[in-house]
Amino acid sequence: MAHKEFKITERAASPMIDKYWWPRLLNETRFGFRYLLCALLSRGSVVKDQMLRNVEKRDQFLETILKQYHKDEVVGSTLRKKIFS
Repeated sequence: MAHKEFKITERAASPMIDKYWWPRLLNETRFGFRYLLCALLSRGSVVKDQMLRNVEKRDQFLETILKQYHKDEVVGSTLRKKIFS
């Protein structure tokens, strides 16, 4: 039986320690948004593995949620309530 080779890719750093993302999050968002993001990242390895799979996926996720945050801050507030209730 032949063994498959698995390509191991390095996971992306948390946006909370990333040199690009952390200053951007501090400047562009309120505490509640950052709290929500920290809460999502602390939910466990399944969630964290998907969000930080690689730099491209992390950046795509963060750009998407920031775009929605700027579009409608009420959406962020509603999302927080749904996740923590």
